[in-house]
Amino acid sequence: TKRYNDEFDSIQRERQAEKKLWRAKMNAAKDASRAKDNHIAKLMRSVDTAKSEHQRSIEDMDQLHLEVLALEESLKTSKAISSRIQIEHDTKQRVWRDTVSSLEHTITSNKEEAEEVVIE
Repeated sequence: TKRYNDEFDSIQRERQAEKKLWRAKMNAAKDASRAKDNHIAKLMRSVDTAKSEHQRSIEDMDQLHLEVLALEESLKTSKAISSRIQIEHDTKQRVWRDTVSSLEHTITSNKEEAEEVVIE
């Protein structure tokens, strides 16, 4: 019976050792699975952050594009106004020159008439 009890104890210890080994393997597998899940979650958060930043970048580019279009339109308007002002200026200058020339001609003509009257 001693031999039988020793053998039984040996088998029990072996089974307990196998159970401990199996539990250790299961715990290691669970830990590895949790670590993998955590890593995947972290990567997904990184992807979401990158997507958000990319979307903000697109929105910023769209806003800048709208601002560029507005500035281009403003530039066209400014050029048109500048051109109109230049045309008005040139017209006034031409009228001024014509007026001065006409006045000079009238003064010269009046001087000549005055000299003729004085001579007579």
